[in-house]
Amino acid sequence: MSGPHGFRRSETTSQLQYEQNIYDQQHSEQSSEDLGPQFDKMAVTDEPQHQGFRAKLKGMVKDAFPEAIQDLKIMGGMTALEARVKKEMHDSHLFPEVDKVAHVRRGLDLCPEEQAFLAKRKVRARDNFAKYIGVSPEEVDARDVPTVAFGGSGGGFRAMIGCLGYGRQMQHTGLWDCLTYVSGVSGSCWSLAAYYTFAHANFDKAIAHCKERFSPHHPLSGEAIRKVLSVPGGARITLGPLIMKSKSGLQTVAMDLYAVFTTG
Repeated sequence: MSGPHGFRRSETTSQLQYEQNIYDQQHSEQSSEDLGPQFDKMAVTDEPQHQGFRAKLKGMVKDAFPEAIQDLKIMGGMTALEARVKKEMHDSHLFPEVDKVAHVRRGLDLCPEEQAFLAKRKVRARDNFAKYIGVSPEEVDARDVPTVAFGGSGGGFRAMIGCLGYGRQMQHTGLWDCLTYVSGVSGSCWSLAAYYTFAHANFDKAIAHCKERFSPHHPLSGEAIRKVLSVPGGARITLGPLIMKSKSGLQTVAMDLYAVFTTG
């Protein structure tokens, strides 16, 4: 039987109550750790003679659908996570930049800080460049060393893997250390973010991370997402940045999910 909007209504009162319990559980502010015991209390009370069958049936459902139970726990913690992130994003102890006022510098030249960086980088790039071409650094004038930049293209997690592989080979040959600037778009940007954060400037570590995260499931498959969100702190690490972006007034898009579930 369907309702006025075409939705199929519950056939019995007990089924309707069961569905309402699930809905309330998903929209509560409890953390995911508290949902396990509460789920066991969600069943509607039957007459005493049916309690044994109810307990047996509930056990069968848990055994048959462990992913569903796990998903309920994950979704139940989202409201609490959202409230926590919303509160923390204004905490200057966690994010000192919230107390600062940004200023736009106007001018045609590079800022003094950038010029100081380039002067230091020239010396280091000269040493790496000399090593790369097989000569002594004393034979190379820093002013003769070209300013080399690397830019990675977009293309999702495939571009991420390609950028990591290309960067790894450049690092092993010494060419990477000759660069002055690096930049990336979309998937390549995820590569660089991974490289400069948890990989600690080591492409091999970033690639090892991808091997574990991308296999055997697609990073946005149900199995992969469930695995990431189920580990302690997984939801905060992956979805926290998206919540913060949304609460800041910025639009979140589908590619943001790739970003957090490939590098989070």
